[in-house]
Amino acid sequence: MKSTEPSAWSDISLIAGREITTRVRTKSFLVTTVVTLIIVVGIVVGYALLSGDDDGPEPTAVAQTGVSSQVQKAIVDAGTDVGLRIDFHSSTDARTEASNGDADAALVKDGAGYRVFSENDTLDAPLDAALRRGISHAAIADALRAGGGDVNALTAPTVDFRTTTAPEAVDPNREDRMRTAIFGVMLLIMTVFGGGVTIATGVIEEKSSRIVEILLATVKPARLLWGKILGVGAVMIGSTLLTAVIGLVAAIATGLVTSFAVAGTVIAASTVWLFLGFLFYAVLYAGTGAMLSRQEELAGTTWPLSTAALGTFYAVLFGAGSPDSVLFQWLAWIPPFSAGIQPIRIADGSASVVEIVGSLAVMVVVCALAVAGAGRIYHRSVLQVGARVKWREALGLRSSRETSATETAA
Repeated sequence: MKSTEPSAWSDISLIAGREITTRVRTKSFLVTTVVTLIIVVGIVVGYALLSGDDDGPEPTAVAQTGVSSQVQKAIVDAGTDVGLRIDFHSSTDARTEASNGDADAALVKDGAGYRVFSENDTLDAPLDAALRRGISHAAIADALRAGGGDVNALTAPTVDFRTTTAPEAVDPNREDRMRTAIFGVMLLIMTVFGGGVTIATGVIEEKSSRIVEILLATVKPARLLWGKILGVGAVMIGSTLLTAVIGLVAAIATGLVTSFAVAGTVIAASTVWLFLGFLFYAVLYAGTGAMLSRQEELAGTTWPLSTAALGTFYAVLFGAGSPDSVLFQWLAWIPPFSAGIQPIRIADGSASVVEIVGSLAVMVVVCALAVAGAGRIYHRSVLQVGARVKWREALGLRSSRETSATETAA
């Protein structure tokens, strides 16, 4: 009677289930999860309190020549309505100040009307609206103070805007999307480091204690590898998504994020890159761990992976203010950096559909290559206890003569 061999999914799910139950029942996991949630909520609340204590938006400098205090006040009030803090200052050559960039705009009294100048003949939409509205309101107020009359018949002062670029509409949800995306990238890096090191450490423990020899007597190496990755991945990604949801709730409660739907959409898009980024690093950490027999060797061997993850983090940290820069446009196509950069560009609206789909396809291909390479390394290295396995040997690049010489020497 023939024995029925367990299916691949049966073995993988069994190993993954063992990894999940073993890790979630440990006190260290529960304590770490609770502490992480407390820290995230504390950071969100602290940031909200600090943001609430600032002096509002950055001042918008407007140089003026011959503009009355009443018109200036009306424009300042109109600026407040659109989220600007306009600061006027007198200048004998306001136009030159605006052209040189020393002021955001110049307002010059010209007879019964006004002229507006700005650097490169462009003007931001909110400032454009504030100037128009303020001048109009001031004219109405002057007419009323002069004795009433028919306000509808009032002829508004002419305003000559020396701008050639039409004002662009302001995206009210951009700030919510960017904050959520940056928070998501931070969680991605935490998941990569935590999950990758956990997988590599587990592989080394099983290898050094010879447990892996018992497991491989009944399970194929590829199934053992995938079971470990899926089990640890389920735990790490699950805790990451829980942290993201709790952080989002805290952000909405403190007013840092105003739209749950907008932020939730960013989290959903970032989750795709979270899965791919974790897969890329997890298989490489697992393959690297299979080459080692001592925990002390892990940091010195995995430094390229740690450097790549930290490089992504610092690129986002220092470049999030200009996600449409040339550097970000290049990094958005290069794995594994694209896993952290692309969510930022999607949140900013800088990424086109072609870029999103194309970079996603490139990341999938690179992940497939990483899976193939790491699987080969794991299969050839996990049973070799003792000295660290060399890269050429792990990848099967050694010649038969080199292998025979090593075996003879042994």
